[in-house]
Amino acid sequence: MEQATADDGTPRNGRRRWPLLVAVAIDALGTGLYLPLSLLYFLEVTDLDLATIGVLVSVTTALTLPVPIVVGRLVDRFGPRLVVAGGQALQGFGFLRGPG
Repeated sequence: MEQATADDGTPRNGRRRWPLLVAVAIDALGTGLYLPLSLLYFLEVTDLDLATIGVLVSVTTALTLPVPIVVGRLVDRFGPRLVVAGGQALQGFGFLRGPG
């Protein structure tokens, strides 16, 4: 009996897919928790009211909508490994620099 394979030749039995599914589930959980917790955080550490914080979070989220287009073009031009490494380096620099 011949085993069904994906386009890249890997078996379709799901054994190679579980890490991706776990990563997607963790990402979805973290993304789902971010908004309500960030609203509570900004409400606690700023003098802004909840409505203002909600508008600001919504506007900044809307401003990030074109980012996948830009990142996709960078991946097409430079390759995924270099783009991910560059993004991680920028994120690390941001953490090292700290607030203010």
